[in-house]
Amino acid sequence: MLCICTVVGWLWIANGDQNQPTAAAVEPSAVPGEPTRHAAHLERLGALDERAQRPVGARLGVEPAAALERQPMAAQRPARDLVTLHARFVRPDGSKQNVTAGRIALRDEFDVLREVEVRQTEGVRVTGLAPGRYAVHFEGPELHHREQYLELGRAAAADRSGAAEVVCVERLMLWPANWVAVVVETVDGRPLAEVAERWGHDPAALFVGAFELRARLEPPREAGAPRAAARAADDPTLARFHLPRGYRSWELQQHCVGSLEVIHPPPLWIGLDVLGAPAGWELLQPGATELRFRVEPAALEQRLARVCLRIVDADSSAPVDRARVTLRADRTAHRRTDLTDRESNRDGRVVFADLVPGRYELTVTRGESQLQQSIELAASEQRDLGDLAVGEAVGVEVLVLAADGRPVIAYVEIGAYEQHRRSGELFPRLLQHRTDARGRVRVPRPGQRAIVRATRESGRSDGVGSAQELGGSRSPNVLLDPAAPQQEPLRLELHDPLAVEITTRRAGGACIEVLDALDVVVARSARFDVHEIEVELVPGHYRARCVTPNGARGSEWPFVVDRARQCVAID
Repeated sequence: MLCICTVVGWLWIANGDQNQPTAAAVEPSAVPGEPTRHAAHLERLGALDERAQRPVGARLGVEPAAALERQPMAAQRPARDLVTLHARFVRPDGSKQNVTAGRIALRDEFDVLREVEVRQTEGVRVTGLAPGRYAVHFEGPELHHREQYLELGRAAAADRSGAAEVVCVERLMLWPANWVAVVVETVDGRPLAEVAERWGHDPAALFVGAFELRARLEPPREAGAPRAAARAADDPTLARFHLPRGYRSWELQQHCVGSLEVIHPPPLWIGLDVLGAPAGWELLQPGATELRFRVEPAALEQRLARVCLRIVDADSSAPVDRARVTLRADRTAHRRTDLTDRESNRDGRVVFADLVPGRYELTVTRGESQLQQSIELAASEQRDLGDLAVGEAVGVEVLVLAADGRPVIAYVEIGAYEQHRRSGELFPRLLQHRTDARGRVRVPRPGQRAIVRATRESGRSDGVGSAQELGGSRSPNVLLDPAAPQQEPLRLELHDPLAVEITTRRAGGACIEVLDALDVVVARSARFDVHEIEVELVPGHYRARCVTPNGARGSEWPFVVDRARQCVAID
């Protein structure tokens, strides 16, 4: 009897499989872990369903109340093992997107379908989902969507104790009618992530911020023309390129590296720059929802920069082996572990390859001696820094005190000294030395003139919109000159900053800069069209001035920060 029941059960399951809804079109490569099994599964489904080429929503044809509810995996689970999807609708730039009407289709790994209709909303909740991976597709008027894959609560559902609901908050990215997906791949259709991994790098370390678009009405004719002349026909008012949000992000989905907001009606010619160099042009046609560029991997590799150098002894000029060299990118996403603490070989040489163009901080450490240097790399640049001389010396003893003379725990930073540079450019990011409970720390001795400071806060903000990169209790910048040794320990005194308002009567076209007693720029307005800024400065002597976009500096106005809030007016 048991055998008969078993056979009947298997026959029922086999017949049931023939009546199941088919999966949405999914690229096999988009499902990591089991590409072979998933590809075979899709091939079988395509043979069973002659409607597979039609859009998901078009071939479903069911009302929300009659949405397909065959979910054996979910139905067999207790309610406490299910998860809820909270989907938020956003544009590709991360801003909210209201949906007037539309339909969402979700398919799990077993080809089980769920559909939900949405109206006049910025998000939707879908309950009763089995934990797992889902292909999500949206259809609605005036909006287009590139199929997304979501991992919903598998780990959370397995780890929870039982009662709490698992809610997975995800963003569904929708392109409005005048937004176009920008796709960049290799000439044979491979994703750029595969290229980066073949070179042994995280894709984000190479491609965050690597893409720029430019638009023009006339066909491009710039072969052999100087760069300035070639850009003369570009018109930024025709379209606006939006990069993916987040410093770790470089790709939206399905090889899409960003979105183009079309302002002028197509047709438009759109040019792609990769890593600061032109990569090609494509014609954007009216009604297009995607703009696809294909690039040669070899051309991408040629755009990366390279740096070589040799470490020598400051006295004998002999090569120094096992000196530790770090090349730290100014942009956080471009920092790589293989560029950190590289040891010089027996000839004193170190080579850094596959570098994204941009600004870097070079640090060479030999025992307790240290050399710092900032460099700016262009696309395809092959930079030879030559011989860098580093001596052998003991470190510098530093004592950090509060304003009342008490030792305090703080962070000490050292940066190469250069007049009229922003402090955020001189002090290496994330390179700090923490004092002990007695306020003391031993830091490397710089081989060239340097500035030193102490702060109670470890965070810094020196982005485009920041007036100053450091806040909170801190010391003034102190000059450390190897040619004029100071008495040790070097005393750094922390002070709470005071508010200073700086105004100008200049009729726009300039920004406001604040310099300290060492001619280091400690604050600067983020834009060139402001008439006032408010900053926080520790007590000391300062100067303020206006700087035009072409770098012309106006008259300097000295002022002193003491114990009271003040306003400084400059021309």
